[in-house]
Amino acid sequence: MIESKLREKKKRLRFTHVYPEPTPEQIRLYYLLNFLDLAITYHGLKDYPQIKEGNALLGENPSLRKMLLHKAIITPLVEQNFNEYQMTVINGALGLALVNNTYVMTKYGAW
Repeated sequence: MIESKLREKKKRLRFTHVYPEPTPEQIRLYYLLNFLDLAITYHGLKDYPQIKEGNALLGENPSLRKMLLHKAIITPLVEQNFNEYQMTVINGALGLALVNNTYVMTKYGAW
C-alpha cells in the first residue's frame, strides 16, 4: 500500500500513457545533461556578453532565476511524460546542445 502511494506521488505530473517506460539510466542521464546545460549556459552568459542564449522561450540573456524556473517546470514534465524512445531523442538533443555550448564557449575563450 505504501509503495503504491509512493509510485503515485512520483508520477503526479504524468498526463499521458507512457509505454515503454524510460529506463532509470535514461532518466539519470536526462537530469545530468540538463544540469550540465544549465551550468555551462549560466557560466557563459554571466561572464561573456557576446554569448547569447539560444532558447527563444528564455530570451538572449536570461537571469539564473529564469533559467532555473524554466528547468524546474519543463524537466520533470518531460521526464514523466516521455517514453523510452522519446527519452532517447531528447537526451540526444541535449547532448547536441552541450556540444554546441562547448563550441561557443571555446570560440569565445570562456573556459
